[in-house]
Amino acid sequence: DWHIMHLGQYACSNIGLIIAEATGVEPRGRISPWCVGLYNDETQAAMARVVKHCKSLSSSKFGVQLAHAGRKSPISPSFMMREIIPVDRGGWVPLCPSDYRDESHPVPHVMTRADIEECKRFWVDATRRAAEIDVDLIELHYAHGYLVNEFLSPLINTRTDEYGGTMEKRRRFPLEVFEACRAVWPRDRALGMRLSCVEWVEGGLTLEDSVETARQLKALGCDFVDCSSGGNSPAQ
Repeated sequence: DWHIMHLGQYACSNIGLIIAEATGVEPRGRISPWCVGLYNDETQAAMARVVKHCKSLSSSKFGVQLAHAGRKSPISPSFMMREIIPVDRGGWVPLCPSDYRDESHPVPHVMTRADIEECKRFWVDATRRAAEIDVDLIELHYAHGYLVNEFLSPLINTRTDEYGGTMEKRRRFPLEVFEACRAVWPRDRALGMRLSCVEWVEGGLTLEDSVETARQLKALGCDFVDCSSGGNSPAQ
């Protein structure tokens, strides 16, 4: 109901595009236990209700920002006192490509190859569900220190397998996720992503890194890049 009201007000304005932000591709992909997702029949039906409501009010297009919070979860939402949500209160053990820790988030589970393959399936399933409920556009959230940005960042990703080390290896997971989602998303609907293009920390992602990432994504059928920055390090 909150999203019916919040997103519905934009539909009443008949703006060009409405985007439901930070929609988890699995339960652990949410930022908090209060965040929306698109990972089972129940969440799909709930989001379908929001999409239908907004489209009944105007000709605005409706987009969804698919996301996985990675290590930056589970924490309470911004309208509450910020704190870590423990497992016994509805939280979970977050995922991360490497053993990266800070005081603001729980100790993460370092992703295995099996975790990586499973996670790619979560992104594809959420993309398919969005297509089924008449979503017009998807933005894949590759920014702000969340999971895919964690793979891209040399500050976070210290893996020594084919998913870490060089910039090309750190791009592998983001590119594989995009390519798999593009394969199930209708070609006449836009698919793009939000990138943290610069990390503002010495040794972090540079603009040149992100320009090349965008080039490679475009070659795979990426329609747009929403440019943001930062989000991984408190030293930014």
